[in-house]
Amino acid sequence: MEYFFALLMAYYTCDEAAKVTVLPRPVISQCGLIYDEMKGHFLPLVDMPKGEANVIAYTRFKQFEASASETIALMREIARQSVAPLAESTQGARPDVF
Repeated sequence: MEYFFALLMAYYTCDEAAKVTVLPRPVISQCGLIYDEMKGHFLPLVDMPKGEANVIAYTRFKQFEASASETIALMREIARQSVAPLAESTQGARPDVF
């Protein structure tokens, strides 16, 4: 579980960074890999079309976030603070990316 929360923290950090600046391509690629790995924790264990599996994984992820809302809020705040220096050095903010 510790690995999963580290992965989730990395995911939220990517999300917060993408809100405040345009990320370089290598960072976008890394964030995409983090997202894919995180999403894998919520994929169904049965064979089904990829689109359906992705919808199920996303729904499960959002249910997980709702069930752990206080923890998720804290993780997002830590991520926001960790990219604050980046935000101060760029102009404007961007909406949620992930």
